[in-house]
Amino acid sequence: MKELRIIKRYQNRKLYDICQSSYVTLEEISHIIRDGSDIKVLDNKTKEDITFITQIQILFDQERKSNESKQLDLLRRVVRSSTGTFTGHIKNIEISKGLTTESDYYAAPEESLAETFTTESEVNTVAGQLNSDTITSSLSF
Repeated sequence: MKELRIIKRYQNRKLYDICQSSYVTLEEISHIIRDGSDIKVLDNKTKEDITFITQIQILFDQERKSNESKQLDLLRRVVRSSTGTFTGHIKNIEISKGLTTESDYYAAPEESLAETFTTESEVNTVAGQLNSDTITSSLSF
């Protein structure tokens, strides 16, 4: 595993990578994650950890740019799942595929997530089906 990259988000919504000593975009952060580095995004003023919401924003942006067909059935399954959340839905599917405990779930290799869905387009359509105004306003990016 590569080093933990600390990224600060300033009030002007700019993201600053401490390691590179430069501003970065959400797309650049997605490349950092794909390259195997862990990230931690902190609001510079409040010091709040906003890593999760930043990664949701990355997924949303990638989905919005995707040319994949939009699959409403996938989103209905997620919304109708017991948790009603994308991450909860994935976790429940992973556990039902043989992972029996919460600790097993978090220790699972990343490749298992890809096996959760029947097609790559199922993964690629989730964020694109969400209302961009709702997500953007709640994410404050």
